[in-house]
Amino acid sequence: MSDSEYTFYNDLPKVIKDVSSFPTPYSIEIASGNFHVQQPTDKWIHTDCCLHNSQLEENHLEMLCYSWHIPLGAGTCKELIARGFWEHLSYHEVGITLKEWARVLIPGGVAIFNYPPVDHAIHMLTQKHADLQWFLRAIYGWQFQERDIHRSGWTEEWFRKYMSDRADFVIEEVFWGDSRAEDGIPRRADYDPWVTVGAHQWVILRRL
Repeated sequence: MSDSEYTFYNDLPKVIKDVSSFPTPYSIEIASGNFHVQQPTDKWIHTDCCLHNSQLEENHLEMLCYSWHIPLGAGTCKELIARGFWEHLSYHEVGITLKEWARVLIPGGVAIFNYPPVDHAIHMLTQKHADLQWFLRAIYGWQFQERDIHRSGWTEEWFRKYMSDRADFVIEEVFWGDSRAEDGIPRRADYDPWVTVGAHQWVILRRL
């Protein structure tokens, strides 16, 4: 899979479908324009900054935008969800993304996302639950196309420290779960994550 299979957009943000019929406050999915469409429901507004070329005709997105520039007014959203996304942001992009999410969320609104913890990858390698190839991809990204790289690394301890001086969000919960989520509800782990390849931690942030 290469970048030539994707259409990337530079003149963002862009609203490409009318969202006036969506229930308000809005539910937004970030980075949903890929093969594994994450929340294909009438409830969610789907966003991404690129599309696989096979999806250009049957486009399920309502908005083309970056996570740090959402074309909606302040206090218009009640929830945001992002899956397989957080680790692809740089630390700078994480900061401006959180600032934007705080802008669009109503007080009490939630942001839900997951990431593959770095300490989990180290444990899996050193305890021989995974091989070196898996470890390197878990750290640096699977790189199926040029932009499929991990630009930041996270553990629960580091994330809690990162968020400790923010006045706009409180960490409601950090828990282990599948990479999947159904209608905005992450699937909680029913396994031991420390012996499971691909385990992710989910975070629920609540807007203050």
